[in-house]
Amino acid sequence: MLEKNNLFSFATSELSQDAFICWCLNWINYPNEELYPMAKDIFSNLLEEKDLENEKVEILRQYKKIDVLVILKKSKKAYIIEDKTYTSEYSEQIKRYKETIKNDFKEEINDVKTVYFKTGFWFSDDYKTTSDENKVNKKIDRKNFLDILNKYRGKNPILDDYCEYFEEVTKQEEKEKNYFISEEELSQKNIGS
Repeated sequence: MLEKNNLFSFATSELSQDAFICWCLNWINYPNEELYPMAKDIFSNLLEEKDLENEKVEILRQYKKIDVLVILKKSKKAYIIEDKTYTSEYSEQIKRYKETIKNDFKEEINDVKTVYFKTGFWFSDDYKTTSDENKVNKKIDRKNFLDILNKYRGKNPILDDYCEYFEEVTKQEEKEKNYFISEEELSQKNIGS
C-alpha cells in the first residue's frame, strides 16, 4: 500500500492509463516545457521516431475505440497504441483498428504502425499477439516505460505518482509471483479440468 495519497491507486483502469500515455506523448508539442525531453525520449526509444523537430504530432484518445492514436502529419505515419493493464487483446482488435485507420486516413497516412503497450502481468495470449510481426510492430511493457519515465522523476508530481504507483505494484507482484502456476505445472499435477 502506498504511503501517500496517489492518484494512480484510484485511476487503475485502461482508460486512466490511456490518458496518462497521451499526456506523456503530448509533451512533444511543447518544446519549451520541462517534460518535452521525456516525450522525445519516449518517441525515440519506444516508438523509434528520432526526427521530430519539425513534425506536427496529433494525439487522440479513444478514436473509434482505439486506445491511443498518434498521427505524425508531416511524415504521414500513424501509431495505434493498444493499451492493456490486466487484460489481453480480443477479437482481433489490432487488425480491425489498423484497417479503420487505413480507411479513415487514406490520403493523410501512408504508414500505420501498431504498438502493444502492457503494464500488467503478461499472459501467454500477450506473447502470442506480440510475436505476430504482421500484427504488432512494437511491444512496450511496464519496465520499458518506467525506465524512461524514471529519468524524469522530480519534474512533475503526476509523473512521480505514476512511477511510485508502479513501483509498489511491482513489489506486490514479486511477493505474489510464487502463487502463480503455469499451465505446464497444472498439467503435470493433473489439477484442473
